[in-house]
Amino acid sequence: MSNVLAGILTPDYGEVSIDGTISLLGVSAGLNPNLTGRDNIYQKCLYLGYSIRQIKRIEKQIIEFAEINGFIDEPVKNYSAGMKARLGFAIAIQNTPNVLIIDEALSVGDANFYGKCLNEINRLNQLGSTIIFISHSLAQIEAVCQETIWIHEGKIKQRGATAKVIKAYKLYVAEYKKNRQKLSKRLYEKAEIKKRPQKGVKKVEQFVLGSSYLLLLILLLYSLSIIF
Repeated sequence: MSNVLAGILTPDYGEVSIDGTISLLGVSAGLNPNLTGRDNIYQKCLYLGYSIRQIKRIEKQIIEFAEINGFIDEPVKNYSAGMKARLGFAIAIQNTPNVLIIDEALSVGDANFYGKCLNEINRLNQLGSTIIFISHSLAQIEAVCQETIWIHEGKIKQRGATAKVIKAYKLYVAEYKKNRQKLSKRLYEKAEIKKRPQKGVKKVEQFVLGSSYLLLLILLLYSLSIIF
């Protein structure tokens, strides 16, 4: 979905229309793993429309915000997921985009950097930027979003104020867990019944088997009595 909104992929049906500049930030941050952190800064900023002179002016603040000073000239493939996310976020916020799409990117990294990201998100919001925040973390959604869309199996299940949607989602999860426990209990009981010895059937089988031997013995004795 985030790739469709960012214009990277075309939708299967319908249309997507966004007025203004867009920055997409995912877990991988869209970085080239074979380039150094510094080269990725230049590559991404050039893509965003910056000139070399402009990039040189903001290069230092990107590196400082990302907190990767000692690794900036290392290939990104050697970075941890948190380092990639920090660098990607630091680049994405530089051009004050009209729309910033954050797709699970804050799920990695430490609490200190997460706090810095929230401050920047709030700053962009105050400047009029639209933030599309995609996450499975309810705590992060509550901290970032005023309005929330709950998507279930590819369809919108509910949309509205964040507190209201999260409350409905929690009730759904609780009910789902309750039903799953009931189903697990029924399946367990059925499995236990199957494992129990079927004593009644065995007795019938033994009775029938014993009768056959008894009948055979009677017939055999009857035959012997005739012979003699």
